[in-house]
This record gives sequence, C-alpha cells and structure tokens, in this order.
Amino acid sequence: MDGFRIVSVLIRNNFKRLKGKWLSLPLVLLAPIILLSVIGYLVIAIVEQPTQEPIHVGIVNLDQTDQTHLLVHLMEEVSKSIDYIDVTSYQESDAEAAIAAEQLDAYLYFPRQFFSSLLRGESVQLEVVGHPNKRLEGQLVQGFVDNIGDYIESAQANILTVDYYASTLLAGEERQLLLFEQFQSFFFHALAKDQALQEHEVQISLYNSPLVYFTIAIWFVLITIWLFSLYIILHKHDDRRMKKRIILYGLTDLHEAIALLITLLVIMIVLAISSFALIHYWLQLSLATDQLWFIALLMGLYIFIFSELFIVIDYLPLSQRLKLIIQMLAMVGILLFSGATIPQVYFPMSIQDGVGYLFSNHVFTWLEQIILHGRFHAEFALLYGYSLISIFLISIGSVIRGRVK
Repeated sequence: MDGFRIVSVLIRNNFKRLKGKWLSLPLVLLAPIILLSVIGYLVIAIVEQPTQEPIHVGIVNLDQTDQTHLLVHLMEEVSKSIDYIDVTSYQESDAEAAIAAEQLDAYLYFPRQFFSSLLRGESVQLEVVGHPNKRLEGQLVQGFVDNIGDYIESAQANILTVDYYASTLLAGEERQLLLFEQFQSFFFHALAKDQALQEHEVQISLYNSPLVYFTIAIWFVLITIWLFSLYIILHKHDDRRMKKRIILYGLTDLHEAIALLITLLVIMIVLAISSFALIHYWLQLSLATDQLWFIALLMGLYIFIFSELFIVIDYLPLSQRLKLIIQMLAMVGILLFSGATIPQVYFPMSIQDGVGYLFSNHVFTWLEQIILHGRFHAEFALLYGYSLISIFLISIGSVIRGRVK
C-alpha cells in the first residue's frame, strides 16, 4: 500500500472517530464559547468607557527659544483637530504636579539647547515622562514621539544640506532664518499629515474600541482551545487494532502525523471561517477580499504550526501524562505571550522585543494590523520559517521513533 493510500485511510478513520463523538463534540466546542463570552463581556464592561476621553499630553519647553516656542504652539494647534489626543504647554514643575494628580497621562519636553544642537547636526531627542499607572497611554505617546523623531532626523539631514550651500551665499542671521524655515516646514509636514498617529492607530483602537479588540482576542483564544481539544480527542482515541493491520503495509509515524495535520487543518479552517463570518457580520467590519485572504492564511499557518508543535512534543520519550502536561503548558504560554490575553504593551520592556518572534504573537499582531488598522499586507517569512523547522523536526522525530520501535 503506497503512502497516499495509507494517509487517506488514516484521515477517514480520524473523521469516523469524530463522528462517533457527535454527542460530546458540540459540548467541547460550545463550552469555550460560553466561558470566553462571559469573561469577555466582563472585561469589555470594565475597560470600555462611556465617553472616550482623549490622551492628555503636556509639553515642557526647556529650550526657551523663539523657534521651539513656535513649535510647541504648532503642536497645540494641531492637536485640537485630533479627537484622541490633547496637547497643552506646561512648566516643568506644573507638569510633574499634573502627572502626580493624574491630570496628565504623559508629558514630553524639548531639552535645553535643542534647536542649537539641531543646527549643529548633533543628535536631538524629545524625552517622554509617563504616569506609572498609565502604561498604555504612555506607550502611545512614546510611539507618537518616536515617529516625530524620525521626521526630525529627516529634517535635520535636509537642514545640514541647505546649511552647507547657504554658508557661502548668505549672512549668518539670514542663514539661521532659512534653516529654521526648512525645519519648520518638515515638522509641520509631520504633524499635518498625522502619519505619526496613524502608525500607532492599532494601539489607539484598543483604547478607543475595546469591543472589536477583545472580540478578536476572544476569537483567537477560542480557535486555540478548539484546536487543542480536537488534538487531544484524536490522539487519545487511537485505534490500535487498525494500526496493527495497516503497519504490515508500511504504516509509519510520519503517515500518522500527516493524516492528523490534514484532519486538524480541514476541521479548524471550517470552524475558523464560520466563526469569523459571524464576527464579521456582528461587528459590521469593512474588510476587503485581500484582507480576508491574509487573515485566512495567517490563521491557517497558525493552526499548522500549533499542530506541528504538539506532534513534536508527542515524539518525546516521556510518559503520556507528562507529555500532556507539557502540551498544556505550551498552550498556556502560547496564549499568554500572543498578546490576545494580555496586550503586549503591558509586558515587561525586557521581553517585548523577544515575544515578537513567537509565532502566536506574530499572527495576532498582524490580525490587529489588518482588522483594526486596515493593513493590506502581512509578513509571513517568520511563519514560513517556523513551518519548515517543524516539518524537519517531525520528519527526523518520526524516523528516530520508528527505529526505536
């Protein structure tokens, strides 16, 4: 019997097993929905605010030059046209008092010698001081400032280029005025386009629209629990008698792994598409066809990698109970660091960059980007790498396990 026929027989057997569980299977699928829905409702009721208060940001101008005064005034004026951020000028002592009184979420300041350092080509930064109990708001402000910093660096490069040619043509005062006009033009361009805020709109969506964010997070957790439950059902009720009959025709552990992967992919893709269609209708999401394809591919790779991980754990030379414990711990870790249970902004700074390389975090981040931020692309290189590594481990593990048997 060739490999294709063996895998086909195993797949049919897997579906027969699930069909035999038709009484308990709906309970397995519905129980997580009920539990997560109750938890999600309570979380959304706590997090969602009846009135969406803007993020209050203070600006402290330690440079005290005419140029930075103008820039501070410019930032105050631009913020008036933005619903979710309010920028106000403060003295340093007043800003510290406002932070302590929770009147400000964060404040940024122009350091001393800011403009003169800018003209000399030295590195300049806008520093941010946030409230210790408002990490999310502080992170949003930091993201806004980081993007403004990119524009400042670009403006500085252009200023130095202009200064190089202007130094031979204009007097000192005229040259300073020209350089400031150039910087002002670039800085105003950064604020007026509102690009800096758009880059972090996905995090602002969590602040302003918790219903959408937590619904997607609950859906992601639900898919993970369903996948784990189906894997345990298929793996636990293994038909030993059938395997003994087929093993004479060349059955290997690799055949079993392939059949299990295909079975899980088919069932979970159907469940994922059906459940997301309900969410799409309920939340009235406006997603293009390309975005839906990206979401489907992200979840397909997530299901594939998750299943491969559990198969690799099953190949470990340990007792069945210990392997089950490891699989449960792996699932908890995958969900914990995915950003679906705890937003990534609340992770310790020391691990925030590292968890971005975890496949679950990568998938959930791009789901946020597409659904909340309206992205029309996603990065799949990391997921492809995980898939290939897992396939390699399964292939090697099946060979080693076959020889041990």
